[in-house]
Amino acid sequence: MQPNRRYFKKMRNLVILMLICDPGLKAPELTELKWQDLDLSSGKLRLRRGKNKQEYTITLDEDTLQILNDWRELQAKGTYYRACEHVFTTDEARPLSTGYVKYLAALFILNTFLPVNILPITLPGSRS
Repeated sequence: MQPNRRYFKKMRNLVILMLICDPGLKAPELTELKWQDLDLSSGKLRLRRGKNKQEYTITLDEDTLQILNDWRELQAKGTYYRACEHVFTTDEARPLSTGYVKYLAALFILNTFLPVNILPITLPGSRS
């Protein structure tokens, strides 16, 4: 049984935001991330960064690994078990765009970190 599309997208977006916040991955790294770059048994994530695509490794914690395992199972169900090379895809099994990931991160920042009291008590030039 295929999961609800709305649930599929919410789960995918939460995993993306988690990887942006915790290990600090960038949007292009997330969209280029493939399952072969993840070693879920040892918790290692291989990334290529920079012009020379220099490779480096990040160690993920157990909670992140469990969530990635859960995401992999849901992705398989949500894409009708099509072979997904990329970690983050649409429900049609196409890779996400970098622009979408940046938009998602911007929405998260605006909705989460915007200070409640951003205006001073009295504005310059106002009467008090």
